[in-house]
Parts: sequence; structure tokens; C-alpha cells
Amino acid sequence: LTYADTHPMYTMENYPNFFRVVPSETAFNPARVALLQHFNWTRVGTLYQNSPRYALPHSKLLTDLETAKIEIASQHGFVDESKSAVHKLKEKDVRIILGNFDQSWAEQIFCE
Repeated sequence: LTYADTHPMYTMENYPNFFRVVPSETAFNPARVALLQHFNWTRVGTLYQNSPRYALPHSKLLTDLETAKIEIASQHGFVDESKSAVHKLKEKDVRIILGNFDQSWAEQIFCE
């Protein structure tokens, strides 16, 4: 039983006796797609922290977006700096950005 471990590697298939109180990062993908569809947003960009905790759900998100016929205008991962990735999204005129990153990076990215 875990209170806060959201790492996507812990699935019911791999760990049938593992229970979490909060959903994994991957569990948010259907809600993201539903939100986009609700507002008829059909073109997005993605930005993700390049670590397994965020890269694996991002990969699944790309599949979910393609299935929903939502155009992925640009996708960028980052490791130690996010400024260039944000600027690349701006260059592509991306208006809807889906992000997968932790709280410390969120502050820097939102200010950018």
C-alpha cells in the first residue's frame, strides 16, 4: 500500500498486490483527452520531464492523442533546462500545452 507513489511501472498486471491511494501519472491521460475533446481543441504540444516517471505516461499520452485524432504540433522532453523546449513550442505557435513534470519544474516552466 502506498500513499503517493505514482510511478507508472507499478501496474496491477505486474504487481497484483500493490495498491495506491493516488492514481498513477498514466491515469490522468483519459481526462486530458476528454478535456481537449470537450473544448474542441484539436492541436496541442507536449512538454515532459525526461525521467521514467513522466516519460512513460507521456508516451502513452501520445498514443491516446493520436487515437483521438488530436494533432501533436510539437513534443519536447527536457532533463536539466526547459527554456529551449518552451521556446520551441512558442515557435510552432502551440497554444495548448500538455505537461508532465514535477512541481519544481512547473514553477520554472510557468514563469517561462
